[in-house]
Amino acid sequence: MNKHLLVHPLDEHGVRHSYSAIPHQMEKLVDVTYRSLAGYVRNAGGYDKTPTAFAEFAWADFFRRSIPIEDL
Repeated sequence: MNKHLLVHPLDEHGVRHSYSAIPHQMEKLVDVTYRSLAGYVRNAGGYDKTPTAFAEFAWADFFRRSIPIEDL
C-alpha cells in the first residue's frame, strides 16, 4: 500500500508516523482540520476531484503551509 501511495499515516499536524500508529477503530481517528478544509474546498468547486488516489492529502499539505490554523 505504501508503494502505491494508498495509505498516509499522518497525524493532524501532517507528521508521518509508523503504520502501527493507525487506530484499529474508526471512532479513534482524529479529525484533520486541513483535510476537512480540502474536502469543503473541493465540494465548493475550488478544485476538481482527480483520479489520483488521496489527492486531498496534497491539498491539505498545501493549506497547512499556506493558512495558519488560527484562521480556520
